[in-house]
Formats: sequence, C-alpha cells, structure tokens
Amino acid sequence: MSIAWTQGIDDPSYPVRQWVSSGQVGTKMYLFAGYEGAALNRIYDMATGIWSSGTVLTSAVAQPANQAPAVGTKLYVAGSGVMRVYDTIANTWTNYSGGNSNTFPSSYAVGTDVFVLGGWSGSTQFWKFNTLNNTWSALPGLPFSQTYMGSIAQIDSDNLRLFGSTYGTGNASNDWGLTYNYNYKVSTGAWDTTTYAPIPLELDNPYFAGGSGPKNVGEGAAGVVRIGNKIHVIGGWYTTALGIYHNRIYDIASDTWSSGLPKPSSMVLGATGFYEDKLYTYNSGMEIYQFFDAPSPPGVAAANGGFRKNIITWDDSGYDLGITFNIYWSFVPGVTTADTKISSVAASPYEHLDLTAGVPYYYIVVAYDETYDVESSPSNEVSATPTNSYSDGRIIW
Repeated sequence: MSIAWTQGIDDPSYPVRQWVSSGQVGTKMYLFAGYEGAALNRIYDMATGIWSSGTVLTSAVAQPANQAPAVGTKLYVAGSGVMRVYDTIANTWTNYSGGNSNTFPSSYAVGTDVFVLGGWSGSTQFWKFNTLNNTWSALPGLPFSQTYMGSIAQIDSDNLRLFGSTYGTGNASNDWGLTYNYNYKVSTGAWDTTTYAPIPLELDNPYFAGGSGPKNVGEGAAGVVRIGNKIHVIGGWYTTALGIYHNRIYDIASDTWSSGLPKPSSMVLGATGFYEDKLYTYNSGMEIYQFFDAPSPPGVAAANGGFRKNIITWDDSGYDLGITFNIYWSFVPGVTTADTKISSVAASPYEHLDLTAGVPYYYIVVAYDETYDVESSPSNEVSATPTNSYSDGRIIW
C-alpha cells in the first residue's frame, strides 16, 4: 500500500476533540479529557473500527497531558500534581497525588517507571512514578525550561528523546514551535542538550498577532512514533497559513532529518495510536497515515541442486538501499514465512550449504525493508535436491 494519509472513522459522539491525552494498549487507543470536556474517556479499536466509552476521569483537569504511557494494561495520565491510573481491564481509575504540579507535562514509560517532566509554564520539574508501588520520587531539575507540550520517543532501553518542546508563556514572537532534540540517559540521569540535530526550522506566518520571526510550525505538542530506526514527529501546535502540517522524520543512526508526507490538517495535542503499519491520529477527526510502501516481491526464483547444497536465485534488480532478502525453507511444499528463515541475504544467488543429499528442499524468497521491518509478499515457490556428487549431470571430455 502506498504512502498516504486517509480519512478514518470519526468519533460519532465527540467528533471534535483537541488537547486530548492519549495512550494505547493492544489494538485500542484511548482518548482522555481534552478541551471539549474534562471527563471524557473514549476508546477506539483500530482493528475493528469501533468506538466505545470507558469510565470517565475522576479528577476535573481538562487537558492533563499529551501522552498517556502504558505499563502493561494500565495507562498513566499525569498533570496538576496527580497521576491518574486507568486500568483498561477493570475499567477503573485510581489517583495518586504528588509529582509535577503543572499542567501539560511530558510523560514516557521505561520498564515499570513513568518519567514526567516539565509543564506549563517553563517548568523544570522532573519526577519519576514507580508503577510497582505507586509512589513518586523527585529527580534533579531539568537543565532547560522549554518543556511545555514536548513529545518523547524511546531510542533504546537507556535513552529517551524529547522533541519539539515549547515554553508556553504565550509570547508568540520567540517561544512557540521550538526545535529541540534533547536526549536523556536513564542510567546516568544526564541530559544532553547540544549533541543531537535540532528539528529543521521553517519560516511561516506568525500564529498570534504581533508575532514575528521564524517558526518551526507543527512541532510543539506533536504526535511521535518510532518505526524501525526512524522517528516521525507529526503535526503539533500550529495551523500554518502555508497549508503545511508537518511530518518530520528523524533518522536515529545518522542524526539527520527529512520530511514525510505532510498531515492533511493540524493536530493540537492530537491522540495517536499505531496498529500494523498505520498511525492513527485524532484531532477534530480521524486521520490515518500509511507509513511506507512494502517492497515488491522478488522476481522469478529458481533453485538448483549441487554437492550437498542448493543454489537459490531470484531477480534482485530495482531495489532501493536498505532492502535485503529473507529466504524461508521447508522439507515439504507450501512454504510460508512461519517456516525456517535465512535472514538478511544481500543479493542473488544464495548457496544453502551442508544439506542432506537426495532430500528435496522447498523455498520462497521475500524482500525485506530493514528500516521499517517489513517484508514483501513471497516469490514463487521453488524446489531443489542436493546431490552426493560434484557432477552437475554434464558429460565432460
């Protein structure tokens, strides 16, 4: 399926939703609170397209956060000195006082801990919530204050990345849509605020009257999702007069930015969910992003037997960089991707070695996109039988 934005199924009860907290457990995305009502808890099943309602929030904070991270089957919504814990199985809320006293903090879960940082306005507060005993502990204050409506992604088990934060003071001339790319190392508790490439800056008309200067449109309060080795930073605060609703792509390995397909409309603290190969975003309606084209299947495959080996060939021309090939094989016909895999073959041909002579082997070949961890549909199935002789059947004299 081609890279594209499409219109999804809007919430029939509350089609206009902004400033919502959102989290995901399994195939369901949960939309909490928001500008339109503090008590809302709407649930969308991405697998079935069905909307339903959950138990409403038990504390009246209209816009507590833009991320509601999951730990197991529970979601954690922080803000205004409360951690609101939603049990998606029991459909119940439990509140734990403490932690960041501001609204709009950024939140992310690592293991059984939820990190909660910043908030309105220019806060340097930084706390950790232990989900095993439901207690707060204060961490050293942030070395920066631009932490209002930032979005967090995980680089690996020890590193978090804060993107596109804003001050939140309301001074449009200098503080909205900042370009930061800050890294936090969990094991050392240290922030690196200078090493990583900032989000590219773009000029745009000011959002507020009297504002001027360059604005990095669409990054504060953005939706963030990691796919493979790339992080998409989508939408955000601004609705640009240029009609561009950003989709920035950060390559972790190369520390570089590129642009994806722009979002059709803006997203102000929009809810996000990820299912199969699509990102679901909600802000005044559901918009769905198909991230990538799956590779085309390899061209016609063939196999020939040799001395205790089989040689598999296929048409590997026309593929972009980052495409390798996986070969699946079995002793019986009807090979699928559930059978034994030979991973990351660079190119055709491939020699399958140390085989049993006289026994037929069956194969399919798929193209594999390493960046997005997605396979093509399979090639035709082929079969070959290893021999116990070096001869390939030709008579030589």
